[in-house]
Amino acid sequence: MRKNALLILLVIALLAFSAAPALAQDLPEPFCGDLEEADCAILQAAQDAQMEISSYVSTVDATALVAGIPGLPADELTFEWSQDTVLSMDPELTMAMAELQMQGPEAMMENLEELADLTVQFYQTLGVDATVDLTLPEEIASILSAQAGVEVPEDLSLQVVMVDGFAYIATEGLAFLGPQLTDMGEWIGVDLASAVEMGFDQSLNSSDPAQQAQMAQSLGLSSMLSSEEVRGLFEDFVVVERLDDADVDGTDVAVFETSFDFAGFLASPGFWQFLTDNLDTISSMSQTPITEEELQQAQMALTFLGPALLEGLEFTSTSSLGAEDSLPYGQLVSFNWDLAGLLQFAASTGAVPAGTGRDALISLEIDATNSEFDAAPEITAPEDATIIPLEGMEASQ
Repeated sequence: MRKNALLILLVIALLAFSAAPALAQDLPEPFCGDLEEADCAILQAAQDAQMEISSYVSTVDATALVAGIPGLPADELTFEWSQDTVLSMDPELTMAMAELQMQGPEAMMENLEELADLTVQFYQTLGVDATVDLTLPEEIASILSAQAGVEVPEDLSLQVVMVDGFAYIATEGLAFLGPQLTDMGEWIGVDLASAVEMGFDQSLNSSDPAQQAQMAQSLGLSSMLSSEEVRGLFEDFVVVERLDDADVDGTDVAVFETSFDFAGFLASPGFWQFLTDNLDTISSMSQTPITEEELQQAQMALTFLGPALLEGLEFTSTSSLGAEDSLPYGQLVSFNWDLAGLLQFAASTGAVPAGTGRDALISLEIDATNSEFDAAPEITAPEDATIIPLEGMEASQ
């Protein structure tokens, strides 16, 4: 029962984050809650504007903190992530993929060749130039070092490029893995679009029922999370507010904050009926199938534990939209989960030692800014990159 309860919480997380506003390719109407009609029109205009973006520059700073949880290698672990990215894409292709996805799993299964073609074209036209800096806690770097048999540094810096269907990575950031990579040159790459195409060809031409079922389940899950049915479940639990207007790097922006009532959602009959109606798809996420009886047991457990589980959970997403062009100039995501109450309850049942988790916390802060819409720098392939043949990769597996 505990396993199934955790799985249901995973579904909740997937559903909630699929509803969060972002630079995304979703076609349904935006969540407006109790906003005035004029404010809702701004969100609609922003969604339409995002679908037409062909390129932009993104800067992201993120910090994750895990503290006070039994079994961790330290009382407090902090992860820091920063990323500077140039992105380019084909808006018409992005729209076509989103429209096909919104038709549901049956339509996607009937149009698998179209989906495969669109996906391959997406990778062929996608442009990415990203520099990623990651700082790991000393304890985590030590554990990874022991597992990998190499000295994993606490500070990692990686540069990746995607252009014309090929994905490249700079070997300098991977030098800790051994000289065999840096000896291959400054950059190594692979024909990612062709690899994706090969994967689709194998799946489409496979006579293996298990592989076909796996594809159907994957498409079913994706469609389930973006369906109108899921949107209807969220309507009463998504809270959207317009805050005071602000300024992002000299651009006037309208600011909207979105939050989510997790406890209310968990207790809603519609949510549990949705799980029952989609039990087959949800079972595909588990290593073992879930019966309707087990789902009912999970409902009883989470109905009882829900207030303690979610009492300290706070999630907000704040979007800054251009006052004139409706483009997403900034987004701040804040996720904080105070687990002290939950662990105190667990201690009262003997599941963990008494006094455990008084400062238990999981938090994630993501601060993203976007600029240079439709005018981002051109992305070019690294010179003299060593291309790893797909045949060689297959042979090494």
